[in-house]
Amino acid sequence: MGGSTYFLTYRCVPGRSLDDADRTVILDNWKHWDGRRYNLHAVVVMPDHVHVLLTPVRATDGSYLPLADILRTNKGFSSRAIGKLHGRSGSLWQEERYDRIMRDEEEFWEKWVYMLKNPVEAGLCNRAEDYPWWYGNIRAMERPIGPSA
Repeated sequence: MGGSTYFLTYRCVPGRSLDDADRTVILDNWKHWDGRRYNLHAVVVMPDHVHVLLTPVRATDGSYLPLADILRTNKGFSSRAIGKLHGRSGSLWQEERYDRIMRDEEEFWEKWVYMLKNPVEAGLCNRAEDYPWWYGNIRAMERPIGPSA
């Protein structure tokens, strides 16, 4: 649904994981398109999966870039860049993804907190703010949440 805020999760193919350089590529790529293709509220890049909170932006013709296009572009770029880093080819990401439209602010903040706690609960850091592959955009508080009319 155009203009809605989404919570996304996508995973590496079985047997693949993301090292520090890989996670940086993914995080930087999501941040690169913030404000142009989507408003990026939060992203956390874990060793084998990624969580994202975003809202597609309205194009000049009034349409919204489909979520599938946003994800295909980001997954495609990161897969190629990471493959080049390691001299590998082949799939990095599973084709499946989980996406959910955020119905209200309560659900939005529930997902935000879940994402923030994810690296701590996985034992990757002691404090969420110390995890280098977490990005939370404070501007998220200024943007409407939930399905657009």
